[in-house]
Amino acid sequence: MHRYITRACVAVVAGLALSALGVTGASASGAAPPARQAVRAAPARTSLAVASPGAQLWAKRAATRAAAAAPPGDLTAVSAASPTEAWAVGCKTPADVACSSNGKAFADHWDGKTWTAFPVPMPPFVTGAVGQLNGVKDVSPTDAWAVGYAGTPGVALLEHWDGTAWNRLGAPSLGSLTGTNYPLNGISGTSATDLWAVGAAAGQGVILHYNGTKWARVPSPSDGDTYLQGVVATSATNAWAVGENASGLLVQRWNGKSWTTAYNALAATGLEGSAVAASSSTNAWAVGWSHFTSNYTVTLRWNGKTWTRVTTGLGITNPNGFISLFGVATTSPANVWAVGAVRPMLHWNGSTWKSQAVPAEPSGSVTTLSGLAATTATNAWAVGHVDSAGDTMLLLHYDPTGWHKVTP
Repeated sequence: MHRYITRACVAVVAGLALSALGVTGASASGAAPPARQAVRAAPARTSLAVASPGAQLWAKRAATRAAAAAPPGDLTAVSAASPTEAWAVGCKTPADVACSSNGKAFADHWDGKTWTAFPVPMPPFVTGAVGQLNGVKDVSPTDAWAVGYAGTPGVALLEHWDGTAWNRLGAPSLGSLTGTNYPLNGISGTSATDLWAVGAAAGQGVILHYNGTKWARVPSPSDGDTYLQGVVATSATNAWAVGENASGLLVQRWNGKSWTTAYNALAATGLEGSAVAASSSTNAWAVGWSHFTSNYTVTLRWNGKTWTRVTTGLGITNPNGFISLFGVATTSPANVWAVGAVRPMLHWNGSTWKSQAVPAEPSGSVTTLSGLAATTATNAWAVGHVDSAGDTMLLLHYDPTGWHKVTP
């Protein structure tokens, strides 16, 4: 299932779930955001208690800043090479139009001071090509990769940033029946010469590897109903990919020689692993959801030996939860962020999950967060969209004072 379809559907599901729980104005309520300003303003910060001199400095800066209205569209993924180097990607649309109807690939760059959008080339051979970017990997200021799918004309998007501009590369052909007509959903890697991208084609999981010279498909287990959504690598001999197959949620592992199935449990209709993150070979996390069983929460932890489900703090007493999760990031076993819908922000502190406050949105709107990136325990980014009479991009930053909204 294409990521831009699943995220749109879950916004509706999230709204229904919140109504059932007696909650309105998903994630928060408040005044409508201000109109777009001619010049992009610095981020507006949420009001939090200030104790330390460092926190006071952040608060002082916050008092003088205000955010412009976010553009229409959806941010699906974010990657950060350092606190001063990051990319957020997704799609930009006309107002009140879904990405799947008239979305264009979108990429925004953070240089430590401001976010700046750069053009992303779409397939040139069809006028009005529609699509979006689903994943991004920021290697350095002169080297970044993004992947996605153009639903019209139906072609994988594989984009490279060279420090000046984005350039579209041809994705590997998967044969006469599929060619390059397949979605790429996630990308990760350890260096400029060791990158992985994942997706699906005709019921088969697709894993591509870049060796610094070219992209090529690497064999992986598939059962004819396999779809891969996320990937992460910590070394040349350790990488994880998540998704789903006919047996349920799927986790696959690269050991330096081949991809094998590492976990394939939690069988439920339409259950999938949507994202995976790792800080070492002994600390990895996977999250997911079900696009048929409403709000089936998945949080899995790898401790170096086994994958186990972790639900402490989620209030779950049965397999079904109240949160659909789409993104995860970790810097240590005691610092893990997960994002999604209904309760869009969660944090694991080493012993329990806790819901986290995010900046207020208009009453009646639904906040969905799709991607995360964290460089330290006090620096992280989250991206998604706000559904309120049409989707608008949502970009959040975490610093010593908490999460605050930034204009893409």
